[in-house]
Amino acid sequence: MERQKRVFGEFVLIVLGVLTALGAEEYMSGRRDAALAEEYRTRLHSELTQDANALQRRAEFFQVVAGHGRETLRWLGSDEPGKEETLVGALLASERWSFTPRASVYLDLQNTGNLELIGDLDLRAALSRYHAELAQRQEVWAFPDDYRRLVRGIVPLAIQDHVRGGCGVSDQSGSNDAVRGECPLGVLSKEEVAKAASAIRALPDLERSLRHHVAEVESGAFLYRSQRTLAEDALALLEQGG
Repeated sequence: MERQKRVFGEFVLIVLGVLTALGAEEYMSGRRDAALAEEYRTRLHSELTQDANALQRRAEFFQVVAGHGRETLRWLGSDEPGKEETLVGALLASERWSFTPRASVYLDLQNTGNLELIGDLDLRAALSRYHAELAQRQEVWAFPDDYRRLVRGIVPLAIQDHVRGGCGVSDQSGSNDAVRGECPLGVLSKEEVAKAASAIRALPDLERSLRHHVAEVESGAFLYRSQRTLAEDALALLEQGG
């Protein structure tokens, strides 16, 4: 009997030891998951904040670009003579600035199966919506090249070089102030300006291409603002502790 009691006692101790070890491992695993989840949330917040700021800047940038396009359309439909600022505006209407989202953290969550570490289902849905819309809108933001190709084939290189250098504007620069075209003029003579303006007006497809371009750019600017709202929605949930 005594031996049976001793064996039973040892068995109980072994079971308790195993349970204690399992409990400790579960506790440590939970702590590791919590720490990893917090790291993911911090990195997501950083990426979404950068995206939101970049999206806002793109929206503002392309709204100004569209404004140059509308002014050029107005001039094309008028009897006004071309001025040097007309050529600058026609060129600025063709500016572009690509957007590359920061999606490495979300992709990491998906690829590693760690998305479940984001416990808030609303946050998960917001992240999914943000990245799904982003994928669809990239095609819209690849604006057509027709107008850009036409106008850059006509506007004298002296003006193009001046805009890129003297005005501080270049593709992908993202300078909203510079793209407004507020830069010193006097690069071309009156004769050169008149010749270039006449050549622009003589292009049969330019006005149609520009009208299409402006519509696409304005639509793109709207979608940049809309995408920024989706980023801010996800950020708000993150800041609530999701």
